[in-house]
Amino acid sequence: MKYIICFGLLFSFVFAVGQGINWQKAKDWKMYNIIDDVGLGYSIDTLGSFPFVKMNTDSVRIFLKNVELLPEEKYYVWMGAYYVTCSIDSIIHKVDISVHGGFFYDELTKRYYQLPMSQRNDWMAWLNDLRKRTNK
Repeated sequence: MKYIICFGLLFSFVFAVGQGINWQKAKDWKMYNIIDDVGLGYSIDTLGSFPFVKMNTDSVRIFLKNVELLPEEKYYVWMGAYYVTCSIDSIIHKVDISVHGGFFYDELTKRYYQLPMSQRNDWMAWLNDLRKRTNK
């Protein structure tokens, strides 16, 4: 019986990760004032030592409402990133957001997500405005 329960839990976890994250449950979004690409290697604890600006949760949810989980076998070109964190079910996620591509990477699940083409310009403008506020 224990094996059936363990298998069921493992299957549920694998299925949930395969489906991607429900970004509508994310809250406590923060963008950190990190300008260089070394932020990719920073842990969540290290990010906490940098100045940050809180991101409006309702705005993020609107942008991420129709986000698409991208195939694992694809690779994406980075030309700069915004480094943010959020909380989903009391677990902190570090999210690296592409400055130019309309996509982002969740470091916890190691998966890429992409915004619909119709939202990318507004998303990038909003993020750029937030970045300016982290420099104050």
